[in-house]
Amino acid sequence: MYVSSEQGVKQGDGLGSLLFSLSVQWIYRLVTREAKRVRCVAVADDLNLVGPASEVLRAFDNLSVDIRDTGLRLRASKCGLLWPHNAPPPADLCSAAAARSIPISQGCMVTLGAPVGFDQARMDTWLREKVDSHSQFFKLLLRPDLPVQVAFLLLRQCLIPSMGYLARVVSPRTLASHATSFDDTVIRTASEKLGLPPSIDTAALLPLCLPIRLGGFGLRSVRAVSPAAYWASLACAAPYILDFVPDKHQFLRGDVKVDTLEDVKSCHRALCSMIARIPRDLVPPDPANIWVTYGQGAVSRGLQKALCVLIDERIAADYGTARAHRGDKQRMTSCSARNAGAWLTVIPSSPAATLIDTEFRYAARHRLGLPPQHNLPAACPCGATLRDDPAHFHSCSRLMPRAITARHDGIVQLVAAIFRRAGALVNIEVKCDGETRVRPDIEIILPDHSILVDVAVVHPSAPSRRSLTPLAATRDIENIKAAKYSSVASERGARFMAFIVESYGALGKQAMELLKLLDSILDRAPARPFELSGRAVMEALAVALQRGNAFVSHSGSLTARAQAASV
Repeated sequence: MYVSSEQGVKQGDGLGSLLFSLSVQWIYRLVTREAKRVRCVAVADDLNLVGPASEVLRAFDNLSVDIRDTGLRLRASKCGLLWPHNAPPPADLCSAAAARSIPISQGCMVTLGAPVGFDQARMDTWLREKVDSHSQFFKLLLRPDLPVQVAFLLLRQCLIPSMGYLARVVSPRTLASHATSFDDTVIRTASEKLGLPPSIDTAALLPLCLPIRLGGFGLRSVRAVSPAAYWASLACAAPYILDFVPDKHQFLRGDVKVDTLEDVKSCHRALCSMIARIPRDLVPPDPANIWVTYGQGAVSRGLQKALCVLIDERIAADYGTARAHRGDKQRMTSCSARNAGAWLTVIPSSPAATLIDTEFRYAARHRLGLPPQHNLPAACPCGATLRDDPAHFHSCSRLMPRAITARHDGIVQLVAAIFRRAGALVNIEVKCDGETRVRPDIEIILPDHSILVDVAVVHPSAPSRRSLTPLAATRDIENIKAAKYSSVASERGARFMAFIVESYGALGKQAMELLKLLDSILDRAPARPFELSGRAVMEALAVALQRGNAFVSHSGSLTARAQAASV
């Protein structure tokens, strides 16, 4: 079916906003004729006129005339006039606004999706209603028929970003209490969705707010981000703010006292309280210099991101202080490795990319450093104390013959299937009970050479692991595997590679090299299936690992409870 567009811009058209803006730009430029002290700020069809009241009304009248032959029309009921003074508006202004059917707001008005003005009570009311408007979304996330994996994606990618705009345009001192309320609801919803007990230590949940690259879950705190977002927004807007000021030099000297200056100082104090040493090239030491620093448009590229990185590092450091045990440090180091959090970002569009609720909850507890289940017995059947090592099951010798081996075999099968799908000949070595022959897990036969691959999943925070260096555990196992299998590979004229994965998701150096080799093979192929794209392969491996981790955690919990019940 062919649909023609004869008038206006098609709804849903990706170019719609741009085309509309281009078509009305000339109109917006004309409205300020004979109103030279009026400044226009527009986003698509939302036009703001700022200046003396009489000249603003003159510009409004110009706009009314200019659009008559364009097919556009003004909707007076959606217009508004802000009187930003404590004294009531003059009678002549009230009559002029009434003649044009424009309602007058005194002290505060909502424009471009945010409150503007000085009436703190009305701004608080609007922000409270804005936060409360998300309550239905939070309730829907808690529906038992909504998968936990999907709920976390919606939290991180949809709900939390919806507050990002307000963090940039509302001062931190005004937004603080409302952002805290929103943040608390996010953490409470995430905890409930994960089935965590309400009595859990608050510090234990801090990684939920950290970015995934720092070992967290990406549920960023709006209150923590607010000072960085608002400061970066002010920095970008500084040249335009100066353009609105009648006496720019007087304003730069600080002789003009306005609420914006207090917001600047408050935001600067908040930044300094969260970041120990802010680089001078990002933020001036004296908040009064913000207009001189940024007024000519000299804003550091990615200013908000740079400030947020410093804030995130401070939060991560606070968590490291609260959880200073060696195992916790090893866990966070491993979780912060590249691709260790891939299972949190994967879209569950296929069985290979999907974690059922039980698997996701086990994976989340493992990443948070919590016991796999609540109220487990004090000790494992092997004698280890579970309270001292919540992730003990991932290195328990008692679970090795079944659960840990099953996790290993799942990774072996997936690596083999990936290379088969890429066109390689693959043999999986079958190991019989009691067999003493030395053979790696996989043989990959390529046109010009062969590769022997042995897979292992290592737990980097096991009591036997002492190093805090990233990927130290994978390097240790790579060296052990090389000593064991290099001679076998030499006899077969093959190359040996150890595919080592840490239980938190980090891949060893040789595992990454093997995946790069896979990429080079596929680059020579005439077509590359989506499931063999670099991202899809990494996500499939991450999901398979967490699925195996869930089996280990579940098996260990059942074994520990059965042992305790039999005593």
